[in-house]
Amino acid sequence: MNTKKILILVARNAQVPLIKAAKNEGYITIVCDYFEDNPGVKYADKYFKIDPRDKYAVLKIAKEEEISGIISNFEEVMPVVAFVANKLGLVGCKEAGIRTLMSKSGFRLLQQQIGIYSPKFFSTNSIEEYYNNIEFISFPLIVKPENSNGSRGTAIINQYDKKQLNDAFFSCLEFSSNITVEEYISMPSLTIIEGDIFIHNGIILWNGLFSNTRSKGMSNIPMLYCIPLELTEYQKEKIQIELSKIFNSVGVTHGQYNIEMYFTNDDELFIVEINVRQGGFEIPIMIKEHSGIDMYRLLVTTSMGDDEYFNSIVDSKHEFNYISQFLVFSHRDGIYQDMSIDKSILKYIIATTDYKFKGTMVNKVKNIADAIALIRLKYPNREEQMSFNAKLESLITVSLK
Repeated sequence: MNTKKILILVARNAQVPLIKAAKNEGYITIVCDYFEDNPGVKYADKYFKIDPRDKYAVLKIAKEEEISGIISNFEEVMPVVAFVANKLGLVGCKEAGIRTLMSKSGFRLLQQQIGIYSPKFFSTNSIEEYYNNIEFISFPLIVKPENSNGSRGTAIINQYDKKQLNDAFFSCLEFSSNITVEEYISMPSLTIIEGDIFIHNGIILWNGLFSNTRSKGMSNIPMLYCIPLELTEYQKEKIQIELSKIFNSVGVTHGQYNIEMYFTNDDELFIVEINVRQGGFEIPIMIKEHSGIDMYRLLVTTSMGDDEYFNSIVDSKHEFNYISQFLVFSHRDGIYQDMSIDKSILKYIIATTDYKFKGTMVNKVKNIADAIALIRLKYPNREEQMSFNAKLESLITVSLK
């Protein structure tokens, strides 16, 4: 029997696949979460009711339990994962590097320092400083919480409008104690580059990159994910060089990272952000459907010092399937009544996940948390994938009361 113990921070739905992957490997699973009714608690072998953001409390448990690895995919606790791993000599990254990537202003400053393309920006929590500094940034500009993700609280302001600027400032403060304001770098289209990469032993796996098409009404809201990603050789090389430079500069040597980026009209690579965890909305599952690579298993095993699965991935050919994921939103407030799916795409659907239930109130889309459902599709070829992707917004609709 395997007696190695793995510590997993937070036990929400997003952490359940990690707990299950660890149990499949035969590891003893321990979770730390303040909320004992979170779903992951019932799957774990052992549970500690503590605040997983308290790095010293987590370290104490890690020492007492003599763990062999620590992981999470919950952004707020990733610095704690790094702190504990470093204190105990386990597989992990530098805490300072993780915190730099998490900070909107810290990441922009890093880009400037190492010669990576980035916009003008400033960070503040003062309304007076906010208005004083805005005059040095050209419109349109983007206002976002300093420490948040998933487009929560983010607003694009096209021209000087006191009400819009005030609303954006106070909306951001609901998600973070500081806000970051930066010039808006125009997107050549509504489609950007996103995806999850995996880093271990100086090797980066690039199989998880895909295109992400935004909603026509809300250009900061992801709507359609499409993998594989088609890039020129120049673009592939540019992405790999610049991301490697960033990770090396902050001492990030292990883990799975979700990235958003695009090439500007001047062909500059603009790396919008690097999230220090797996992508949400079942991105690891989409990657596995495309390539056969199990990102949950990779994260679990490598954090425990077991490189057998990682080495098998590096040295083998992968599957190559055409997978899309479509997030269903409402464009008005109302009571969710039904979702209609055109019969022409039923044969391509391989999974559906509901985030809102019929009879409940749904909001006009403002951020990614307003998603009603996720539809995953598998196509036989690129031609059918692109043809149906272009029509999904009209083929999958919701009705409200």
